[in-house]
Amino acid sequence: MGISIFAKRGFLGNHYTHIVPGSTILRLSGECRGSQVAEYIGAKLNPTEGFENDLCIFLKGYRMEYAKPGDYVDFSDENFDRLSAKLIPRPEINVIAHSQYAYNYLTPKLPNKTVLIPQQHLNWENVSREKNKKLVGGYIGRPSNISLKINTEIKETLKKIDIDFIIAYEWETRQDAVEFYKSIDFLVIGGYGVLPSDLWQVTPTKMINAASFGVPSIAFMRVGYQEFEGCYTQFKTMDDLVTEVDKLRDDNYYQAYSDRIKLRAEDYHISRIGALYKGLLCQNQQ
Repeated sequence: MGISIFAKRGFLGNHYTHIVPGSTILRLSGECRGSQVAEYIGAKLNPTEGFENDLCIFLKGYRMEYAKPGDYVDFSDENFDRLSAKLIPRPEINVIAHSQYAYNYLTPKLPNKTVLIPQQHLNWENVSREKNKKLVGGYIGRPSNISLKINTEIKETLKKIDIDFIIAYEWETRQDAVEFYKSIDFLVIGGYGVLPSDLWQVTPTKMINAASFGVPSIAFMRVGYQEFEGCYTQFKTMDDLVTEVDKLRDDNYYQAYSDRIKLRAEDYHISRIGALYKGLLCQNQQ
């Protein structure tokens, strides 16, 4: 008996080619919580046979028609109404939440047993980096009109205080993202593109990715970031952003901050997250 994971595969694409011409990975949850986890823990990915006696995990309910009592549906960032309509009539199926806030949100709303397995960070190799002599900030994500507007404003604002800012839209692999985080000294996460109904889905994954390299994050506060509270800095205005970036110029302040968040990010290393997935199998066999 092993673990089988069912997930729609990630693929390269770009819904906004009029903004940037390159590709980025789409269905990122399928890649991170499907392909990467299966690769690391040695699980089967989208098997067509031989999974009947396995503990099965269905990402966002993909191929949930095969679910048997005791199996798991990984809610991830799926639409709550759409997936809960399938789960509520089947309380014998368990649920995986991808963040502390999602766990708190889902638990009272579903009759299904819910467990928390956070998103792993992407720095599997525990790569270290050195602070640049001249601070470099950055943003990584998928392109959109509002994202380009906000990040262009951030870039222009930081340029006035002699700070470079990299906007990374064109990336394809985990290694591409690793190279991005190695190149920057701080990450900026804006407050755009999130509807009130989507707030429970917001996770601190990007800032945890950054922290795994010792890179501080400055972010527009979201309730979903609460599990990483104290390990990132909040901003509401461009003046706030400038103030916080200026603090990072001090090497002693920066190093202390960097060491603290890097230690916290160890909780999200793939080895620890993989152990949580394997723990589901142990519980199932008891």
